[in-house]
Amino acid sequence: MDMKKVIIASLLALMVLGCVSSVSAGWFDFLKQDTTININTTSNGSVFVDLQSSNKSVENKTVSVFVETNGANKTFTVNTTSEQALACILVPGQYNITANFTGDDQYNPSNATATAEVTEISQNTVDQIVTDINSALSK
Repeated sequence: MDMKKVIIASLLALMVLGCVSSVSAGWFDFLKQDTTININTTSNGSVFVDLQSSNKSVENKTVSVFVETNGANKTFTVNTTSEQALACILVPGQYNITANFTGDDQYNPSNATATAEVTEISQNTVDQIVTDINSALSK
């Protein structure tokens, strides 16, 4: 009879542990810190993102930046730093920008949207275009 009690107690313990482990993942979400994403654009096409928590930049997290213009879409991935990080440089035009952080075990997810009107082309963009053309011509 003692052996039956041991087996029943063991089975109950396994069931309880199984239930706790499958539910506990969401139990402590209230301990996560809220985040916000700031999207900053310049007239010459630079797009910066800054993932923040408690008004401080959060480092070493991945933010996806989606850029849409005239039905064309492009996705950029940014690894955050201690200040705003450069996501991309755009050519002149109108853009819809969405930034998304999926969250992790320490931070809650967040997203932000912005529109940008790029009115001039940056020298970096010109230099890259010239490099690409020269590279294509030399093949």
